[in-house]
Amino acid sequence: MKKIILLALVFAVSGIMNAQTEQGNFVLGGSSDLGLNFGSRTLKSDAEFFEEGDSVKSTDINFSPIAGYFVMDNLAVGLIADINSSSIKDGSSENSFAAGPFLRYYFPMESVLPFVVAQGVFGSSNYNLGFEGSEDLKMGLTSIGGGAGIAIPLSDSVTFDIIAGYSSTTRKASDHNPDNYRYVTGNFGINFGLLVIL
Repeated sequence: MKKIILLALVFAVSGIMNAQTEQGNFVLGGSSDLGLNFGSRTLKSDAEFFEEGDSVKSTDINFSPIAGYFVMDNLAVGLIADINSSSIKDGSSENSFAAGPFLRYYFPMESVLPFVVAQGVFGSSNYNLGFEGSEDLKMGLTSIGGGAGIAIPLSDSVTFDIIAGYSSTTRKASDHNPDNYRYVTGNFGINFGLLVIL
């Protein structure tokens, strides 16, 4: 009898989790790295005699709200926004906002939902050199990234997500930049978030 009850519970939980990622459901939520993002940025240029210097370490804090739709079972597509604040080891700092599309594919299992995610965002940033009286430099921003995670169901419509991912971000001024000077950042982070599936 105990085995029958246990099997019934397993099938019930599995059914709830599979229903979460069915075609036609909406997904809303957000995630933050909570200080667990680390990167390095390098200044690059197409100038003829430019020599690339050493990369500079940075610590990033971000918040990423998302809204999406399951276009087929287990595959959600939608929009993600990325709000980021960076503290750079050379004393400079940066605040940025970007938005763009994301794809997230789930692998339904009995107790958790592993998934992979890919995204690309486009926006702008305000970069400050950190000197007294220095003005913010406005730059365009493009970022492409991806990762893998685990969604832990808290109820039949809410999951707690843990995501490990990597992104490559390019920032550059669009005006007065004939030699294509740009900052390129590689960033690895672990993000935590809550997701509501409707």
